Amino acid sequence: MRMYKSYGDVMKEWLKAYRKNEESIDEQLEKIRELRGHMMSISAQELTDMPKAPGNPKDKMSEYVARLDMLERQVKEAIKVHEESKNALEKAIGYMDSFKMQNIIRYRYLYGYEWSDVVAKMYQEKEDWPAKINNYTRRVYRDHERALEHLARCWNKK
Repeated sequence: MRMYKSYGDVMKEWLKAYRKNEESIDEQLEKIRELRGHMMSISAQELTDMPKAPGNPKDKMSEYVARLDMLERQVKEAIKVHEESKNALEKAIGYMDSFKMQNIIRYRYLYGYEWSDVVAKMYQEKEDWPAKINNYTRRVYRDHERALEHLARCWNKK
């Protein structure tokens, strides 16, 4: 067992964090949509002659507006940082020599493909694809490790 992290290991951790950040932004955007939906339901309250518990819908609305404003500012900043990371990643990928390695990194981390989709994208056009899918999968995993090391070396060039 290795006692140190290779450049490829560090790059893999960064790329995983990059993907998680993107997922987090998507979750925050969903929260914003939900909050807007709640705000619409408050503003669409029906007036009836039935007694209701005391409460001021304007207080609720102002609470939602404040939360919405805070979330939107946070998401805007997160998107800005994520876009900067994406641009740096794309630039580093561009320095990689191997088109195959570039594609593996793009498919997996920029496009968010599952491994089975990465393998299919890379090799499904081969005549022996159905019979050798396990071999192609192992090849993609090996190439992925090499691509991480290569990307880590190219990262400094960006």
